[in-house]
Amino acid sequence: MNRWSKIVLAIALLASAGWVAAGAAGDGADRDPESMVLHTLLAYAATLVWLLADTWIVVFLLGCERAARRLARGTPPALETLARTRRRVAAFGAAAVALALGQFALSGLLYPGRFPAALHLALALLALAAQLVFVASAARAFTGLEARLEECANPPAGRS
Repeated sequence: MNRWSKIVLAIALLASAGWVAAGAAGDGADRDPESMVLHTLLAYAATLVWLLADTWIVVFLLGCERAARRLARGTPPALETLARTRRRVAAFGAAAVALALGQFALSGLLYPGRFPAALHLALALLALAAQLVFVASAARAFTGLEARLEECANPPAGRS
């Protein structure tokens, strides 16, 4: 895995840590207005960093697939595997982003009391789990990326 991949995955994990910190700050936010402000700001910042990191990951995978297509002659199995990996990781990323944004949008209903706090917590934990699955699948994709690109650039003898 190259240095850029490690950096973007670290940013995604830092955003997840920010999400956890927002949850910790939100514990008891109904009793303390100052912790509600901190909870909201941390959640907002973590969600924005999630969006940034998730977008970077998907764009990087799209760029790698494009580079592999340029390198490949014909349709090697490595190119097929790369496209399948990119689709799977993009699907996990879309689910993580949708859950995070949905959780953040629905939390506005929590303050006036129209949305149960337990459901807010459940959605936050589900969004966190989806993000961690996305980061793990992206890490697996990045790990095998160099080998697949190398195979596209230098196909085995007899295949062109």
